[in-house]
Amino acid sequence: MKCAGRRNTLAILLAVGVLTVSFPFTVNATTTKEKLDQAKEQKKVTESAIDATKKNISGMQGEKNSLQGQLGLLNGNLQKVSNKLGELEEKISDKMDEISSAQKALEKAKKTEEIQYENMKKRIRFMYERGDSAYLELFLHQRILRIF
Repeated sequence: MKCAGRRNTLAILLAVGVLTVSFPFTVNATTTKEKLDQAKEQKKVTESAIDATKKNISGMQGEKNSLQGQLGLLNGNLQKVSNKLGELEEKISDKMDEISSAQKALEKAKKTEEIQYENMKKRIRFMYERGDSAYLELFLHQRILRIF
């Protein structure tokens, strides 16, 4: 029986040895398969992300084109406003020249008025000194009408 007990022990040891040796290969094969499955899953996720990014880029390109169109319109409007501003500045300059000319004409007219007024005073004084009151009334009457 000792032989049979040794055989059983030997058989058990061999079985344990075979299991021990084959276990790392099984674990290793499972680990590699899991890694491969994980890599495939990661590939799918990455491809989905790439597709989403491509769609996003396409949408942004459309938005970019739309914004460029709006920018073109705004630049056109800005050009029109700039041209209008230039025209207005020219008109302002012309009006300023007209105002300056009008002010000079007004000053000249005031000087002429003063000269005429002084001359009229001299004539009135001369007529008063001569005693001719009819002319004096005529001049005063015309002067009063001019005021009103």
